[in-house]
Amino acid sequence: MGTEIKIDLMALSDIGGQPLRLAAEVHRQLRATHGDVPIPLPLDQLAKAVGIRQIEKRRTDAYEGALITDSDKTKGIVIVRDGMPLGRTRFTIGHELGHFLNPFHRAHSGTFECKSAGMTAWRDDGTKWNERPIENRVEIEANEFSLSLLVPMPEFKRARKTLAGCDIEHIVKLANEYEVSKEVMAGLYVNNAPEKIGIITSKDGCAMRFILPREFPYLGMRKGMPLPALSFARDFLTKATPGAASELTEVRTDTWLDRRGSVTTLYEQTLAQQDGWALTMLVVDEAAEDLGEDDDDSEWNRRAK
Repeated sequence: MGTEIKIDLMALSDIGGQPLRLAAEVHRQLRATHGDVPIPLPLDQLAKAVGIRQIEKRRTDAYEGALITDSDKTKGIVIVRDGMPLGRTRFTIGHELGHFLNPFHRAHSGTFECKSAGMTAWRDDGTKWNERPIENRVEIEANEFSLSLLVPMPEFKRARKTLAGCDIEHIVKLANEYEVSKEVMAGLYVNNAPEKIGIITSKDGCAMRFILPREFPYLGMRKGMPLPALSFARDFLTKATPGAASELTEVRTDTWLDRRGSVTTLYEQTLAQQDGWALTMLVVDEAAEDLGEDDDDSEWNRRAK
């Protein structure tokens, strides 16, 4: 990047503790000086511009990331666990920047140590915000900041519009472009798709996470359950090499859906990843009129997470 990144910290301090607005203000300033937000976002330069003196990789099992600051949070050091993939490393750095820039995030002795459970915490798990412990809230807010920072929506939506139709390979392309994990990009892809799609992450043939819009038909699955016996993914993953993706294939609706509802057609596509991980995308077509009998299915899907 030719132009040095400079950030007006006073403008950020005026926002307070709203993670999405903090990220949006960073983007606004970058657009003002660079035209667009640079993609992938140069995190090392941004961190330096806001007061982070050093980003250090450290071999540790104690945490995924850590932030050490002075009492006024005017300067700090970010530490990330060595050996993580690039996308996970960048998300962790963004997470620690979220703690650093949020004036309401305070840690004992000026040190945040963020473990894996905190790095995967989100609002959509069914727990009411005011019932969460403060430690959980700050981790969620740091995650929200990191995601919003790394993938600015205007730039993402422009990139998405250049990709016709619905294809799991789009997730790979966009994840590489923004240098985020495929799972993080999968969530954005689902939530911004014109089609009704859902994604299941799996490990060694067992479901691990469900990335589903609220209105997605009821799957009847839980974390840890094997992928359906008749699914295309089940057979594909026994012989696919990491990085291989199947074609988008029509399957019987009852292969995946416990309740068909108004779904007329179901398509499935799977991407094999390293170490037994995989992404499986489901795409549904529905009848024009909703039959109404499965109005509450989205609630069950959210509980399945």
